[in-house]
Amino acid sequence: MIEALDALRAMGLRIAVATNKGEKLARLLLEKLGLLNHMEFVIGGDTLGAGRAKPNPDMLLAMMKACGTQNAIFVGDTAYDLRAAK
Repeated sequence: MIEALDALRAMGLRIAVATNKGEKLARLLLEKLGLLNHMEFVIGGDTLGAGRAKPNPDMLLAMMKACGTQNAIFVGDTAYDLRAAK
């Protein structure tokens, strides 16, 4: 995973996480997995306040703004992810 992230970053891509988990928990999990330092931005379901987590697109828009882009490739694994991306 780390090699893949490094390869993507070497191509100029910015890597971020948008999860409905609380931001503190998400950062802790990423740190334990050795992935936190590979992320440009981490946003959790509680970061923006109530009602703004996925499937609301606010988290993805904030993530894109923090990464300085209006275009993104989003990889998700739930219907909430799909609805937020649309």
